[in-house]
Amino acid sequence: MAADIRGRARVIDGDGLAIAGESVRLLAIDAPERGEPLGRRARRELEEIVGRAIVACQAQGRDRYGRAVAVCHRGPIDVGQEMVRRGWARAWARYGRQYLDDEAAARAARRGMWAPGMERARASRRHPE
Repeated sequence: MAADIRGRARVIDGDGLAIAGESVRLLAIDAPERGEPLGRRARRELEEIVGRAIVACQAQGRDRYGRAVAVCHRGPIDVGQEMVRRGWARAWARYGRQYLDDEAAARAARRGMWAPGMERARASRRHPE
C-alpha cells in the first residue's frame, strides 16, 4: 500500500517532515530528537538536505502516531540515506537494512554524530548505539 506525497517540506526534526499537510517519518533511519543533545544539529542538517526544493515521498505505511512512513527524495537524493551518510542519523535495521553500509562509512569517516567528542551526546539518546 504505497502512496505518493509530494511538495515543499517543512522539517520537524532530524527524521520527520511535514509535506502538503501530511506528517512524514523517514523510513529506516533514526536521528536525534528535539530536546536531545544533537537534535538541533540533526534538524539543521535535514533542512540543508531538503532545502526549498520539491520533495517526493513514497509512503510504505503509517507509524503508531499516524505519520506516513516513507522513503523521500529531493531530486535523485534519497533524503534518509543522505542523513545517514552525513552521520546525523543511524540506520535503523529494525525497519530496513538499506542504509547499514552508509552508517558504517559515516562511522569510519567520523562524520556527524560519529565525530570525536560526540560519545556522551550519543549515549544520552533515547535510542543509543
